Amino acid sequence: MKPSIHLITGYLGSGKTLFLSRLLERHFVGERIAVIVNDFGDVVYDGLLLNRLHRNTSPNYSPVQILDVPGGCLCCSAIDDFKTALTQVLTSTDDHESCTRVFIEATGLADAAQVRADLAFMGFPVDSTLCIVDVVNIQRMRSLFPTIDEQIAVADVVLFAKIDIATRTAVEAAHTLVRSLNDRAVVAYLKHGAVAADLLTVLFAPAQHFVPTAHNSQQHLLRDEITAFRLVTTIACDRSALEYCFAGLPANVVRIKGVVRFADEEYEWQLVNFVCGRWEFHPLEDQYLQRSELFVIGRRLDESMLMRWFDGVMTAIETGTVQNLRIGGIVEHNHEHHDVPSL
Repeated sequence: MKPSIHLITGYLGSGKTLFLSRLLERHFVGERIAVIVNDFGDVVYDGLLLNRLHRNTSPNYSPVQILDVPGGCLCCSAIDDFKTALTQVLTSTDDHESCTRVFIEATGLADAAQVRADLAFMGFPVDSTLCIVDVVNIQRMRSLFPTIDEQIAVADVVLFAKIDIATRTAVEAAHTLVRSLNDRAVVAYLKHGAVAADLLTVLFAPAQHFVPTAHNSQQHLLRDEITAFRLVTTIACDRSALEYCFAGLPANVVRIKGVVRFADEEYEWQLVNFVCGRWEFHPLEDQYLQRSELFVIGRRLDESMLMRWFDGVMTAIETGTVQNLRIGGIVEHNHEHHDVPSL
């Protein structure tokens, strides 16, 4: 099984490394995590920082392998070194267990769309793209680097940093700007670099941890009304019908991942990845599965609504929960902050 890959973008000094360091403090139970850090210079200072943090606080961290890709940007001059680093992450393990999750910290000026395209071409599609936005300096940085707008536009999740030192006017202006560039992404606020665990649960919950429950049981996942379902069918799917379903889903359907069988296509079985209103299909070679299966997760999802919406595409639905997914380990600091938009 291929690892989940998450691309982290954000302009220079926006707070990507702080976010990653706080993220690595979380406990991803049963997972082996790798981080690839890219920078322009010969020395990857962010990678050195993450390595130091990992060594100093290793009892609180999940097992993490950190690799540096110096000397250029992932989307252009450093692409070959990037491919080598990714291959190394996926092939070198200490105990013969595969890496299950990869976080890629791109340079502040990376072309996120090109990085996504390169990874897909290599056979490693990105599961989600997260963009860190420093609300204090966003306008000044945009005037210098047009690629910032492109990073925001392609993101599945936009995370606002430095809200503790920003005025409410600045935060509201940043929110308006982000929505003008990207009207589908989830927007959330970082608290000293950390993001609320419920958002991580929605984004990172692996399908293999889904556990069916009785239809009349409580349908809450972990907390905050996070819900999960599995849609299945043994009938070949129609691509256009499935895309029609995806296009009309409400915003609280955040994540869908699975495998579907399409009739009359070169690659019969394809991997499905839906994040915050964006979806992709990636061919799977030599797959002989029993049924098509979509793992759906979001907030306050209604089983009957999902089944009606996917009627004629998927034939059955299972209500469930996510087992053995513990995302914690962060000590929160109390400080004044703005209200966080709900999913």
